[in-house]
Amino acid sequence: MKLSRRDKRVLAAGFLIAVGIVAWSFVLSPMQQRWHKARTMLQADRDDLEKLQRIADEGSQYARERERVLRMVRELPDLAASQWVVPALINEVQGLGQESGVTITRYEPLAAKIEESYASYSLTLSCQCSVAKLVEFLYDLQEHRPVIAVTRLHIVPPGPEAKTTDLSVELLLTTYAVQQVGESAGEEVTQRGGGVTTG
Repeated sequence: MKLSRRDKRVLAAGFLIAVGIVAWSFVLSPMQQRWHKARTMLQADRDDLEKLQRIADEGSQYARERERVLRMVRELPDLAASQWVVPALINEVQGLGQESGVTITRYEPLAAKIEESYASYSLTLSCQCSVAKLVEFLYDLQEHRPVIAVTRLHIVPPGPEAKTTDLSVELLLTTYAVQQVGESAGEEVTQRGGGVTTG
């Protein structure tokens, strides 16, 4: 049977359509699906990378902030270890008092206040000095690291019959400590600025 030109065109068009359907089904559609999947995975990887970068940035910021705080406080494996903190605090205050020309007459350590992640250690002291020496002493306390905070100050001026012009001063001083982090926390105690190390 001889096909007419019109039949040949219909057959050719049908063949091309069939080839197109087969190509779409077995080549183009899977490629498109793989491409779409690859794009989705790439976007997910980018999102994960951005998340990791944010976490890394936050971790760096946390580390910098912790380092800043650690320059201001003491770091201890045991926050109840006032037997290390208080003597160091007394030594530091005594040294600052001698430098300023302040005569310290009495020390009285107070019980440590221990919170979940930090502790405060306080000390009352009485001293005698001139106004200028007191100002210098207070300035030195303010600048000291680890921090020695003056949380109370009571000044009694000399009486009219006094043989000295020195003031009688009572101070409540407080220093702070945070829990030491790391594997070696239980092995060694190092007080920043206190100069006390036990091993």
